[in-house]
Amino acid sequence: MEALGIDIKLLIVQIVNFGILFFVLKKFLYKPILKLLDERKKEVERQKELLARTEEEFKKGEEKREKILKETKDRAEKERLELIGVANEEKKKILFDARKAAEAEVEKSIQRIKSHEEESLKNIKKKFLDEAVNVMIKKLENTPKKGGRLLERILD
Repeated sequence: MEALGIDIKLLIVQIVNFGILFFVLKKFLYKPILKLLDERKKEVERQKELLARTEEEFKKGEEKREKILKETKDRAEKERLELIGVANEEKKKILFDARKAAEAEVEKSIQRIKSHEEESLKNIKKKFLDEAVNVMIKKLENTPKKGGRLLERILD
């Protein structure tokens, strides 16, 4: 091998040096690096699982939120319809009460009008009778003596 320019002692020393270097690197460098890479791989897997669970919980939360939102909207719509019904009933009651009050006022007004009419009619009759009596008295006073006696008799 010396003809090729290879020194056997140097080759053996190089092989031994390589073996020692390989052993040292494997023992002190490769194992910690492999261990670190393995730990990182496990951490990445753990993070993936955590992400998957978080996404699943997020989806469940979204579904729950949508369900609650729908229930709230349905309940609000139901309450709105109930309030409209109550308002309509209240409106009918108010209109009924107003109509009753208006009818009562109309009835009172009619009674007052009738009362005033009767009173006016009485006053007219009284004035008419007073005028008729006054006219008769004047005619009887203007008549000759028979009328004066007749007037005295009537007044007595």
